[in-house]
Amino acid sequence: MANEADQAKADKVKGKAEPTRKTEAEAKADKAAARAAKSELQVHVVTRNVLHDGDLVSAGEDIAVTRAQHAQLFAVGAVEGPWLD
Repeated sequence: MANEADQAKADKVKGKAEPTRKTEAEAKADKAAARAAKSELQVHVVTRNVLHDGDLVSAGEDIAVTRAQHAQLFAVGAVEGPWLD
């Protein structure tokens, strides 16, 4: 028994400790957080006329976009400023 404890301490010091597994609750929480991050909206100013969610948005107007939508619009210069974390 004492040898197992000593071995575990030695492995931990050497960096060989067994990786810890997430509990089911932690895994579900991480999954929910990832899902929420994908659906997070931010308001940005459009720099050119765009078709957004089926509506024509004129340059200078504010639109609410998800991170993925922002990345696409920002890549072509259709929104001002980067995504704010």
